[in-house]
Amino acid sequence: GGGADDASDAWYPGKTPPVEGCVRLPFDYMEDFMLAVFSGLGVPDAEAKICADVLIEADKRGIDSHGIGRLKPIYCDRV
Repeated sequence: GGGADDASDAWYPGKTPPVEGCVRLPFDYMEDFMLAVFSGLGVPDAEAKICADVLIEADKRGIDSHGIGRLKPIYCDRV
């Protein structure tokens, strides 16, 4: 252990590393972005926080199909 690959394995447990050229964003940054999007759509703060929490928790658990990728097609398009 201890090599450069160890950090990648820790970030993506059980997964392959991201595609070359992709950028990793901190979860806090993504959550703040989602809150700003919901706010811009007129969603009340409490409800925006709940939605952002649900989406970011899915991403943190590695359930990409239910994370930030749903922000536009499922949430924004249906508000």
